[in-house]
Amino acid sequence: MGGLKYLSHEKTPSVTTILNSTKPLSLILKWRDKKKGELGEERFKKYQSEIRKRGTEFHSFIKNLSSGDGNAISDNINGSLASISSVLKDVTSVIATEKQVSHFSLGYSGYFDMLALFRGVPCIIEWKTSERPKPTLQDCYEYPLQVVAYAGAVNSSPYVSVPVTHCAVVIAYHDGSPAHVHALNLELCEKYWQKWLVKLFNYRQTNTILQ
Repeated sequence: MGGLKYLSHEKTPSVTTILNSTKPLSLILKWRDKKKGELGEERFKKYQSEIRKRGTEFHSFIKNLSSGDGNAISDNINGSLASISSVLKDVTSVIATEKQVSHFSLGYSGYFDMLALFRGVPCIIEWKTSERPKPTLQDCYEYPLQVVAYAGAVNSSPYVSVPVTHCAVVIAYHDGSPAHVHALNLELCEKYWQKWLVKLFNYRQTNTILQ
């Protein structure tokens, strides 16, 4: 994983843009229609708003871990924080949070959640919240691709002397259930890196045709 140097963040597609553009639209519409059927139009809009707000507050907490900022914690994320309480014990020496990176040779950018020592190893960590259990990497859909894409961008920096070869996706649950931790060693990172390259290639091909 990795490349040569940093590229300007300007005019480079983000990791999430690339993943969203290559995601089957039918799956998104199917989920949306199902939720609308369960909740109704107005309650569905409120549900989406609450999910976004809770996600923002949760990631604000994660970001503040590097600065030690003790801002008041919203009741909205009490369950999510209880869910990751045991996981946080494995996180030491937080190096950076919510950092923007770009990959020079591949031309994409994005913000990773955290770079830290995780269980004693330098690791890019993505923190996600969920209402449904995601006990396997397969349940996490494109999260593994997202995290290895960020690792590749980090490794492309000329300032990184030791490459990041481990990643993790942590799934926190709103109801406080213990989080699922999906750790990716070098072998798994390389596996998902190849899948990410396919996604990136497909994105480039599609956008070249449309231009």
